[in-house]
Amino acid sequence: MIQAVETGVCMENGSPALLEIADMVCPAVTENGIYTAFEKLNLL
Repeated sequence: MIQAVETGVCMENGSPALLEIADMVCPAVTENGIYTAFEKLNLL
């Protein structure tokens, strides 16, 4: 699924396989990773 989107985002605590192919790696969800990803992608 991550390969089917324009920008693949993975949290830093994601699986090694996903971390390798992700376009962007953000902090863990518990460290406001979703907020950080949204900011970097100009979604906020």
